[in-house]
Amino acid sequence: ALQNLFSPPKLPSFPGLISGGNTPAPLQKRIQLGTLSVSPMGLGTLNLPINKEIDDETTQVLKTASELGINFADTAEAYGFGKSETMTRNCLRDANLEVGDNGMN
Repeated sequence: ALQNLFSPPKLPSFPGLISGGNTPAPLQKRIQLGTLSVSPMGLGTLNLPINKEIDDETTQVLKTASELGINFADTAEAYGFGKSETMTRNCLRDANLEVGDNGMN
């Protein structure tokens, strides 16, 4: 009985969401926001480490998000008084990603 109490929860599976390195089907679609065409899922930057100018793990997260088809990063000056925006910009540059009218790519 105690063994079951401390076992990790079973997570739902999403078959076909990630298929052999291809962009998952749900992320291939784009939503039009005015002149912008963005992925239906974005990447929140509220919890990025803000105690440094650049972070290897954050760079990898941004690369992976882009490879999966996410082209929208949610950031705000209020996240660490602008430090999250600075971290996002620096890590995008480090990942050789650009931000433009089509999001991050």
